[in-house]
Amino acid sequence: MDYEAPLTKIKLSTTLNNIDITTFQRQENFAPIERNHNYQASFSERSLLTMVNILNLEQSLGDFKLIGSLSYSKSKNDLPQEVTINAYENNAFDPNWSWDDYQIHPFDIVIKATNNIPQSKANYFYGRNSITLEKESSGKLSFAGELKTDLAEIKLKLGVEYKHKYKKYDFEQSEIPLGWGDMAYSRLYLSDKFQLTNYDWSVEDFPYAPFIDNNYNAGDFKSGANYTISNVPSQNTMLDVFNEIKNLKTVHGHPTGKTLWYDYTNSAMDDYSGHENYYAAYILPIIAFGRKTVTIIPGLRYEHALTEYTANRSNGPGKPTDPFIYFAYTSIKENNYLLPMFHVKYQVFDWFDIRASYTHTLARANYNRIIPTWTSWGSSIAWNNVDLKPAQSKNFDFFLSFYTNNLGLLSLGVFKKQIKDFAFSTTTFILDSTYIRPDWPETVSPGSTIYGYINSPDIAKLWGMEAEWQSNFWFLPGVLKGLVLNFNYTYSNSSLKYPKWVPIYEKIKHGPVTLLELVGTEDQGYYDRLLDQPTHIFNMTVGFDYAGFSIRGSMQFKSDVFRSSNFYTQLRQATEPLTLWDMKIRQKLPYKGLQVYLNLNNISKAVDQTSNYGTGCFSNRSYYGLTADGGIRFDF
Repeated sequence: MDYEAPLTKIKLSTTLNNIDITTFQRQENFAPIERNHNYQASFSERSLLTMVNILNLEQSLGDFKLIGSLSYSKSKNDLPQEVTINAYENNAFDPNWSWDDYQIHPFDIVIKATNNIPQSKANYFYGRNSITLEKESSGKLSFAGELKTDLAEIKLKLGVEYKHKYKKYDFEQSEIPLGWGDMAYSRLYLSDKFQLTNYDWSVEDFPYAPFIDNNYNAGDFKSGANYTISNVPSQNTMLDVFNEIKNLKTVHGHPTGKTLWYDYTNSAMDDYSGHENYYAAYILPIIAFGRKTVTIIPGLRYEHALTEYTANRSNGPGKPTDPFIYFAYTSIKENNYLLPMFHVKYQVFDWFDIRASYTHTLARANYNRIIPTWTSWGSSIAWNNVDLKPAQSKNFDFFLSFYTNNLGLLSLGVFKKQIKDFAFSTTTFILDSTYIRPDWPETVSPGSTIYGYINSPDIAKLWGMEAEWQSNFWFLPGVLKGLVLNFNYTYSNSSLKYPKWVPIYEKIKHGPVTLLELVGTEDQGYYDRLLDQPTHIFNMTVGFDYAGFSIRGSMQFKSDVFRSSNFYTQLRQATEPLTLWDMKIRQKLPYKGLQVYLNLNNISKAVDQTSNYGTGCFSNRSYYGLTADGGIRFDF
């Protein structure tokens, strides 16, 4: 809804989306060290609700303007049902092959698997449900005005902002442990259901074979790969058995007892709720001298954030179906930052300008990294660092821009960043008591492991260059004037010292006995690129417009990216270079506001791969395939 008067503009917009998603996910896992082969499949039905309401107001007061906005958004991810089956095969590899080659390629591991379905057992069903809820309310108010003098033209903008976020996650899981002794009558029921004559239901896990979908065909999924998913379970059979066993009371007159067991550990360990309050204020003067030959923009922004989250902590979960011993903990954190900035622009000619800037920016930690949860197993602990600080970056930029009717826009620049408190995930070995936080369980001790996020104690450094060219060829004859061309290239060079402390042991004699004792640590920190920071990025778009027809072909290239740090060099990971080709086609129809469209994504079916430093083999490979969406669009 829009309202506009000579001095007032009001705009109200509401967006509501609800998407129902049904998924059947199939998975195979090979564990050569344990010599196991696992089969798993999950069926889920979920709904995604998003709602956004925005009210914008602009009021003119002579030479000044008052600009305000109010917004409210809500998202809800509701998973009312997910059912999973898990099956396994022990001694699942060629008996003549021993796991002693850590350089073996993953494809070769698959080849060594025996795929002995008669020896494969279905041992667990899982039932899950969860709700993720997020709400956000925000308000902004700014004041803008102008002042002209013989020396300069000054525009001043002052503003304040408030934002409140609420987040909640609740997860529940139950399981049907087919292999337990208590589940014998349930196995008898399944033996009758599938008419198994040579199966001893009293002592064994249940065979996996009756669940397999013999008509499954993966099509061209993972086309070109050296392996495939096979022996997957039937969706209908899996769901029927789960619901039947869950509600089973008697078999041949015998009470079955409990068939569905509540998983106390997994149902509580990741639950959380909390809120964030964010306040900000800024001043932004824009001062143009002469005929805007030189423009300077000094600015200052103040940010205040308060977070309060409650989550569960456990000092040693036992069997998942035993009552989960945990305690709820609430963390309240508050921080304040002043962020200065300074921009200057020099208009050399009408077609050429020079721009330079110095800014301070923040990158706040994702909330799922600071939720105050931990779980300790024996002397090790996986924890969220509630004291994780926002990463603070000092940014320097220098750009040259050229623009003419025939050239279009050509921009060339260099940039530099210095980042304090860069955050990343790490695995740390506890060398001595200085590594242990006072609030951790007493069981966490030297010689064990810490899993979590930390702020780097060193300054991360990044510098690079960027070039961009945007043009259309309106000056060419005929239909050629509809050609459109965009190029963008970025080179980045980054470096950060990742911490690595190793123990120093010495042989110390105690009377007649010589013992190896820890006497100190040695800094063996290593330098590598920033996480998730590619060295080269290249984007290209070639298009053509004619009358109501429009087509765009695009290419996106990203060089390898440092993905995961690790204490051991061999276990660090980086992605492979990735190139994506897409196409978008639009055609306006004779009726005003009506058009048809077609989008083609990943035309070349590129594969996104992460590889291991030590072996060079991939640790993760994602096949997205070619996707397409099309339809009819009407703009009011």
